[in-house]
Amino acid sequence: MLLRFVSDYVRYVLKGGTKFYAWMGALAVLIVGMLYVYWLQNTEGLIVTGMTSQIHDGLYLANLVFLVGVAAGAVTIVFPAYVYHHEGMHKVTVLGEMLAISAVIMVMMFVFAHMGRPDRLWHMVPPFGIYSFSSMLGWDVLVLNGYLILNTVVGFWYLYSKYTGKPVNRKIFMPLVYVSIVWALSIHTVTAFLLATNPARPMWFHSMMPIRFIATAFAAGPALIIIAFLIIRKNTNFWIEDSAIQLLATIVTGCLGIAIFLTLSEVVVELYARTEHANGLYYLMFGLHGLTSPVPWFWSAVVLMVVSFVLLLIPSIRNDMGKLPIVCAMAFAGIWIEKGMGPWCRASSLADRRGDGVFPDLRRVADDAGHLGLRLLHPDHPAQGRHRHPAGRHQVRRSPGCGGAVKESAMKKFIVVPALLLACCFGAASAFAQGAEKKEEICFESRKGASEVVKREIKPGLPNVKCSPVTGAALWYGDPYDGTVPMGKMPQLDIPEHLAVVKPRADKLQFLAQCGTACHNGTFPPGFPKTNKPVPIPTMEAMLPDAKDLQHGRGRIWCLECHHTTKRNMLVDHYGDPISIEQSQLLCGKCHGDKLRDWRDGIHGKRIGDFTSTGKKRWFTCTECHNPHNVQDGQRNRGFIQLQPETPPQLPRGMKDASWEKTHPIAH
Repeated sequence: MLLRFVSDYVRYVLKGGTKFYAWMGALAVLIVGMLYVYWLQNTEGLIVTGMTSQIHDGLYLANLVFLVGVAAGAVTIVFPAYVYHHEGMHKVTVLGEMLAISAVIMVMMFVFAHMGRPDRLWHMVPPFGIYSFSSMLGWDVLVLNGYLILNTVVGFWYLYSKYTGKPVNRKIFMPLVYVSIVWALSIHTVTAFLLATNPARPMWFHSMMPIRFIATAFAAGPALIIIAFLIIRKNTNFWIEDSAIQLLATIVTGCLGIAIFLTLSEVVVELYARTEHANGLYYLMFGLHGLTSPVPWFWSAVVLMVVSFVLLLIPSIRNDMGKLPIVCAMAFAGIWIEKGMGPWCRASSLADRRGDGVFPDLRRVADDAGHLGLRLLHPDHPAQGRHRHPAGRHQVRRSPGCGGAVKESAMKKFIVVPALLLACCFGAASAFAQGAEKKEEICFESRKGASEVVKREIKPGLPNVKCSPVTGAALWYGDPYDGTVPMGKMPQLDIPEHLAVVKPRADKLQFLAQCGTACHNGTFPPGFPKTNKPVPIPTMEAMLPDAKDLQHGRGRIWCLECHHTTKRNMLVDHYGDPISIEQSQLLCGKCHGDKLRDWRDGIHGKRIGDFTSTGKKRWFTCTECHNPHNVQDGQRNRGFIQLQPETPPQLPRGMKDASWEKTHPIAH
């Protein structure tokens, strides 16, 4: 019988009309966008949705907080139905439980996306992973999973009992219902602690957060349920009593009033004697340091909540089924904005001081929209407006008098297989397009023309170098040691040779590699000067017409001051001994000893690699940044002087100047 129930249930929710498939197709498009952003996250990192070590929450956490409240709001149906035996509510309890299931599933998807490393999700399950008992997010996930299991058992047990025509075992069923009622309070309490236990966020760091969260949950949740109930009444023959809707409207009114009162109380306490701890709230209300982006959002939320509360106080509007959904939508939107402003606009721990807000880009919005589409795709989400009767399809067939004449709603369930096929086709097309349009990307590390690197993948999704879209310079390295070789003898005894690596310069020599084998192979060819006195060399002039005009040394040095007389692909020191081309700093140090000392000590030039003193590091030698032949004007071979810096950082969102940086006294 259980398998038959599952089979009938699945077949029932997978059929529908044209409007139903159009609606579900639109949701599938959102889900495909979410999957694409997931793919970007897991290949490029959470930075694609604005996540960094400083900005680690944003819309993910904001929607998590809000939807936990929606899930907890389902108890406003279950509690009156089973505790006070409200007849109108008892008829629709299963809809509240299905709303809770869909909301919790969406919350878990936000946690999944927020982690960045979903392969480590099992560490949040105590029996299997290494559970962090100090992590409030871990406790939140635990209580949410418990609430999901309770509502799934209670909701589908109720449907199964109606399907078979047998009553539920109340000795087991009712305790589960009572536990789920208490559990609904716990999920939003723990979620409130997720924010309230952050001392670096003074706006959250107070004990009133759980009370505010529960008040807003019991306002936003019933507001959404009222809208769903009115859609169901209009589009199906499943009638929902006015008494049930009016009771929910009364709950929304009371809880919305409490939420507004708590918000105004916080405003008075924080701003009456304003300290630096009030900067977070002040930023949302009036802006900070010239940044005013969240101000319209904050006041929009206040206006929506206050206006909807005043309208709900009027009985003629509260009991008008035509005007009530508009007022509920206003309250729902106001609470969503109000709950989202904290995690959304003040993601950085420095935001309370500096006013640095973070606002979502298109990829973050696409991801969140996909989560919403996945939630609405849930088989029994009330927003589908398709419920004939909580008893299910089988009872409708058995009892024609009860439900045989009920027409099916146009908004049915979407077939999952086409959605998955659509996602696969989208991913394949995207990958094909990227492969077809992919061009070789070249960026330079220090000097254009002399230190260029071709971008390639060293691991799937990990490039060897990241190029600046502005200047073409290397910004960061997937592997700083990629393509390096040991430098060899170091000018400092305490640096092991194998820990200092450089990029080979042999491929940049061009003519010298041939010179060292063709003519300068250890002998003096005919016509070769045997002293340092500059003389015309026709072969050299043919290869380098501007050799006599090179600026290095301004006429006081010539080629053999730097290049070995017989080993032309090597350099020369003061004693005439050869120096490897990889050790150009030893050559330059003959005249520029102070620069060599600074380079050796890490003051001049850059060095990347391990932070530890005993770790391997990549050194950038002199010729990787400086043109050895034309250091003065940089016209030949795109010399060092032509290196273009990155564009200066822009002041954030509307800030006119950086005078706020002068808050602290500057030492003179």
